[in-house]
Amino acid sequence: MRPYFCTRFYRRCIVKYFGGTKNLFLWLLALMLTMYILDGFFFGSSHSSLLDVKSLQGLGIVKSKDENSDASQKPRSSKCSEVESCPDGQVSYYLKAGAGRDDQPTICVNGQYAFSPEKKNGGRGICMAVFSSKTLDLEDARTFDTYTEDQVFSRYIRMGMEDRQLVAIATADEASFHMSVETKDYMKNFGSEAILNLAFRDSWVMIGQRGLEKGKAIEQVKVRPDTSEYPSAAEMKGCISIPMDGLRDLPKENLGPSGSKLPLGEEVANCGMKDPCPSDAFSLRLFSGTENKEGPRICVNGRVVLSPELNNAGRGINLVIVDPERKEAMETYRYDTYEVVADNAALVARLKTVSSNHVILVVAHDDASTSITEDVRVALSAFGSAYISTLAFRDVWGFVGRPALSGYTPYEDMELGGQDIWPVPVDRKYCVAQNFKGSEKKADVSKSKNMNRRTFCRKFDGYEDFCSAAHIDKYPSPTQLNDSSIKGHPIFNVPIMIVPGLGHVATLQQFDALMQVPGLNPEMVTVLFDQKFEESGLLAKLYNFPTVELTSSTKYVLLFEKALEQIWSHYPKAEHLIALEEEVIPTKDFLHFMAQCWSALNQDPTLVGISAWNENGFENISSLSDVAYRGRMFPGLGFLIKKSFYTDYLRGNMSSCCYKRSWYGWFSKLPSALEMIFPDVSRVLRRQFLGLTENAELIQQYFNRPRVVSSGNSVAISNAQTLLSAAYETELEKLISSSTPLTTENVQDCLSGRGIGFYVPDVKEKSFSIFFMQKRDNDDALLSLLCKCFRLFSANGHLVRGKHKDMMRFSYKGNQVFLVGSMSPYFKYMPASYRPVVQS
Repeated sequence: MRPYFCTRFYRRCIVKYFGGTKNLFLWLLALMLTMYILDGFFFGSSHSSLLDVKSLQGLGIVKSKDENSDASQKPRSSKCSEVESCPDGQVSYYLKAGAGRDDQPTICVNGQYAFSPEKKNGGRGICMAVFSSKTLDLEDARTFDTYTEDQVFSRYIRMGMEDRQLVAIATADEASFHMSVETKDYMKNFGSEAILNLAFRDSWVMIGQRGLEKGKAIEQVKVRPDTSEYPSAAEMKGCISIPMDGLRDLPKENLGPSGSKLPLGEEVANCGMKDPCPSDAFSLRLFSGTENKEGPRICVNGRVVLSPELNNAGRGINLVIVDPERKEAMETYRYDTYEVVADNAALVARLKTVSSNHVILVVAHDDASTSITEDVRVALSAFGSAYISTLAFRDVWGFVGRPALSGYTPYEDMELGGQDIWPVPVDRKYCVAQNFKGSEKKADVSKSKNMNRRTFCRKFDGYEDFCSAAHIDKYPSPTQLNDSSIKGHPIFNVPIMIVPGLGHVATLQQFDALMQVPGLNPEMVTVLFDQKFEESGLLAKLYNFPTVELTSSTKYVLLFEKALEQIWSHYPKAEHLIALEEEVIPTKDFLHFMAQCWSALNQDPTLVGISAWNENGFENISSLSDVAYRGRMFPGLGFLIKKSFYTDYLRGNMSSCCYKRSWYGWFSKLPSALEMIFPDVSRVLRRQFLGLTENAELIQQYFNRPRVVSSGNSVAISNAQTLLSAAYETELEKLISSSTPLTTENVQDCLSGRGIGFYVPDVKEKSFSIFFMQKRDNDDALLSLLCKCFRLFSANGHLVRGKHKDMMRFSYKGNQVFLVGSMSPYFKYMPASYRPVVQS
């Protein structure tokens, strides 16, 4: 079983039986408290406890005597354990860098350990803890891998912090390789001076404040010696007063381009368009990138100005400011609105300063919505965006705007993503007019989108293909019926009842398969689902299937019983019902098969329904797709039943006849005259059973052995006219009387499990028979053994399946085989010289 399936399955079981993880926890908590109370009541202190009080104290459920005493309450220690004591008004600190590749740093301020070897929360680069200058509470602790890049660190120290916040830093492994001179220089605003000379694998610790004068921080650097891979760890401890000396206010900064002249990339004629733009417009290509694999690109006036290799294009919102008169890109920015909250303020600040003569170009790549703020949405809306207000997870977006544009821009596109959805990229080429005007009409990005499906895909996971960019905007549609022989047949007006289980993938496959059945009317398909699992109901609505919510049940068979009761009230005039159980996938000729058996079913009172499943339809056995049988079997899974059968035998009696799943055999306690029609080759497939079960042998036999199902081609049933009781008897007598008896001289090989025990000639379309002795009616002892020889269904403690008047009929190697018992009316056709199989 796949781990993902297990996780989802158990999560659903918790919801089903407890109402959610919170209720499960409360239930366990109540159980533990009950055990504790009962233990104290019955055993007192003289007996060993069933539940240790200390364990409850550790969970915070039961307090110790000391904890309950106000006099014993102690304030949290205000010093780090490495510092002996500090004068009044000062706070302790202890900083130690990570000295090697795997060494963890330690940062402690005022008794608060933001990083430590015990926590194992440090990582390569800069380990940084931020404390409130007023309360000294730890407000943030994070690691920046400045060995690989320093952009996130640089943005954080410039825009992600408040004035006067206390900062403690310890390096780990290597922190300088990709730390720019500009970033090092900016650290002077935290009082650092030593960082300017920080080199490869040097070890550094520092404590300072945002706004501290250069050189006022307390810091230490250990330089890596030439003879060693790493230096000894920089380490310092002591006491400081807050605020530190030399503090002044320091405004946040906005990161702009590194130089006044923007670096440009390759030339692309007309930015990829066939024809050049008019003289009063410039060419533009906006490409949002592919998933998180290929970065975004922007081309302006025939030159690439932004890409992952050029001007730092990447995740989030990528912004280019253009002078349309000069047709020149002036500045580029990237704001990581997926992760860096501080980038929102920087983006808004930059948008406020855009010249009224300039144009902005925007592409959203990977995800730009997770940390985006309403201020950003409002600001970009003012530039003419119609779509920014709806930008959601993994949506990709391309946009051209200008300050204070009246109406909506004519240059905008968006593709919608989702939790498990990577959208198709936005890739648009425009000739952007230098003085373009806005439109009063707001374009609807959802007009060509299946928004209900997108909403579903954002809410539920596990639907990779269904929710993929290639399929998410498709609307499921039924398959047209081209077979004139069954056009207008009553089978297409029979209600179809689906009762989904916990397997979401199987439910999706079931719905998809139904839509492939020619002639299906979706309005006749009703999905009845457990109220605790709305997922199936919401999925059904995407297929335009009506839905009914059922009160929750702990067992599927109880849910199925409720569904049977409900469905008739929704179709009071219906005389028949088709039912599909969980995990059952119909073939394309599912209804075509039933249509051919319809006439016999409605003319014969001893027939109660049609099964699309052959319980003996295993690989290398079942092969005659044009043959149908009658027999004592009700396998459930996929079937049609008469309303009269339900009202006479099932309604109100499920607890006595049918309290187990249908595959245990619902007919065993019903009148012996009742039979069903079923095919030699099944018209439904039941997915393999995954999970624990109390009857492993039955499940293995029934579901997990390879089976044969119809290819979906509409095959005519050759004996459809002989399925009425009298005609069927005539057919059987003719086939059995003319059949070739198989010799029983090697039958002991069969009965002892050494082999099949019978020689079946390598021919086709012939009939063969085997006769065996019975002690009484329905004595299946020998029949069960013979079924096992031919690898039909045979499980210990379970009846044989598909029997008709003490005779079993099945196909084998393209031939029909009859196992005829001595209590069967067909036993009279045994040749006088034949030696029947007897119990040894």
